Amino acid sequence: MDLNIPKLCTVTQVSDALHVSKTTVIRWINEGKISAYQLGNRGDYRIDIDNLNKAINESKVEPVNG
Repeated sequence: MDLNIPKLCTVTQVSDALHVSKTTVIRWINEGKISAYQLGNRGDYRIDIDNLNKAINESKVEPVNG
């Protein structure tokens, strides 16, 4: 999947690109499904687009014949 967002993305940018809530993105970070950097005193997250693409590709589900 090729997402048209910056190299380091905010939670909002990722949630908008994937059409999920910001809460879902933060849950994925906390569960270790995607990696992120936590910045500053407020604890804002930045997600590396390469790591996000890798996580998306690794979660791909192939159809089952039958």
